[in-house]
Amino acid sequence: MAQHPIMTIFQFTPDDVMANRVGYATPKQVQGKNHSIVGEIIAVFILGKWFVGGIAAIGMVFLSMFDGEISLNLFNILLTSFFALVLVIAPAGIILLVLSHVKGKLQEQHMRIVHRASGPIRLQEWEYFDDPNAYTLHINNKKFYITEEQYSVLMPYQNFNWHIYHFP
Repeated sequence: MAQHPIMTIFQFTPDDVMANRVGYATPKQVQGKNHSIVGEIIAVFILGKWFVGGIAAIGMVFLSMFDGEISLNLFNILLTSFFALVLVIAPAGIILLVLSHVKGKLQEQHMRIVHRASGPIRLQEWEYFDDPNAYTLHINNKKFYITEEQYSVLMPYQNFNWHIYHFP
C-alpha cells in the first residue's frame, strides 16, 4: 500500500494516526523519545558527584576549624555556610528538580500521551543563513520546527485545517 508523501516525510503510519486520535502514541513513536532522558540522567550523575565533593569539602573545612581546640570564628562560620550553599544545597536542589523532571517525562512516556493541535496551518520560512531548522509550522498558537523537505510537502496545504498530534 502506497503512503501519502506527508506520512512518509513525517514517518507515521495509519496505525499511528488511529492511536493518536484516541490520545496515545504507538510504541514506535515513543521509542525515539527516550534519547533526551539519557542526557538528563548523565546530568544527575555529574551533579551527584558535585554533591559528594561538596560534602567532602565541608568536612575538610570543619576539620580545619578544629585544630586542637574548638575555635569558631565568624570567618570559619561564613566560609562553611558558603561551602554548604554552593557545594551541597544548590546541587541537591538541582538534582531534585532534574529527577522530578525526568520522572515526569518517564511517566508521560509510559502512558504514551499525545496532544492535539487543530486549526489552519501556517508555514513560515526564516532567513537564517542556510539553517536546516529555519522552517516552522504554526497551528493554534503552537510552533513546530520542520525541515525544508517537510515544508515543501506541506506548502500546498497552507491555511487548510489540520489536526497535528504531538508530544507535549
